[in-house]
Amino acid sequence: MPKDWSWSSLGDQADLLTGFPFRSEEYSTNCSAIRLLRGDNVVQGGIRWKDAKRWPLENLKHFARFELEVGDLVIAMDRTWIEAGLKVAPIGEQDTPSLLVQRVARVRSKAGFSQAYLRHLVRSFDFESYVKQAQTATAVPHISPTDIREYRIPVPPRSEQRRIASVLDAWDQALEQTERLILAKRRRKTAWVQKLFGNLPKRPLLEAADVWFSGVDKKARVGEAAVRLCNYMDVFHNSRITSKLDFMRATASPSQIVSNSLRKHDVVFTKDSETSEEIAQPALIAEDIDDLVCGYHLAIARPRDEVGHGPFIAQAMRHPSIRWQFSRLANGVVRFGLTLDAIEQAEIFLPSLDVQERIAAVLDAEDLMIEDLSARAELFRTQKRGLMQKLLTGEWRLGEKFE
Repeated sequence: MPKDWSWSSLGDQADLLTGFPFRSEEYSTNCSAIRLLRGDNVVQGGIRWKDAKRWPLENLKHFARFELEVGDLVIAMDRTWIEAGLKVAPIGEQDTPSLLVQRVARVRSKAGFSQAYLRHLVRSFDFESYVKQAQTATAVPHISPTDIREYRIPVPPRSEQRRIASVLDAWDQALEQTERLILAKRRRKTAWVQKLFGNLPKRPLLEAADVWFSGVDKKARVGEAAVRLCNYMDVFHNSRITSKLDFMRATASPSQIVSNSLRKHDVVFTKDSETSEEIAQPALIAEDIDDLVCGYHLAIARPRDEVGHGPFIAQAMRHPSIRWQFSRLANGVVRFGLTLDAIEQAEIFLPSLDVQERIAAVLDAEDLMIEDLSARAELFRTQKRGLMQKLLTGEWRLGEKFE
């Protein structure tokens, strides 16, 4: 801690207000009524107003202290931390006017303390760790106003607070811009999919590719050959399988290697899942990868020469109508799976080979742009985490040139 910094508590540097218990019987259906900000409206870094509840304007004068202002920070006190991150968000112009509801806290800095600096403190990894420890272990984990007020924070001089916030804001802006580009590219791809698949004929999947199920598990056995394993999560989390992935190491028998080795333009898809919607999620083997075999709970679709094109088959299997078809063909109650009989019933879009190649080229180009932008966004996140660790502890100091 630098000598000109001090320790304090969030409650000493900011005013915290919890929301009012608005009665659901008095909610308004008038779209011009004021929105109520509840815990389920607070998501990671933003406010989600879909299906927002509203309050009659004629009653507004009684609840003026619960009106939110641009720049306020809100914290959902129930399930404050979930796997997606902290349910903490700043209030923007698009989020006003709105009223604060119970089980949500509004945090507003006191005089002499920077609201922008405070925003980064409560969205930091340190605050996330604090919330995880403070959350009560009940059916609905929550933190109390006291927990929030007692959070210990570093307090640099006011001018340095502004400089720190300015630098971190720049990374936030770069990340937000990149995420907007990703959203725009995804929307454009959706439009391409609707246009390119619109009037294509459907034929049985087995006319386009040979399909079989893999049975290679994750175990390593003495006497078997060492292999790289393309496992379930590799396929579930990636649309393209490349040599850049960190594959699990396992072993396989000679017959398993012959049957389940993967080659360029094979399509691997999920055969089993806990939900029917996650059945037949595909990933394209984008290149030849030495010693790569397909793991358990997966199926391999190998395109037939002069009939099927792997990149096209992978794109077609992501089409909503094909996804819905496979979810309907899956059997199960608690866990779902495809059988070979189901594969025989499955259909896929199947135009001529040259049409498949042209469509795949367009959609693959869109995917590559989205992947590049996603990698850039992840880089910004990583860089900002590193910056926060250095700047919010005073390890790195910012001079006046950053004003």
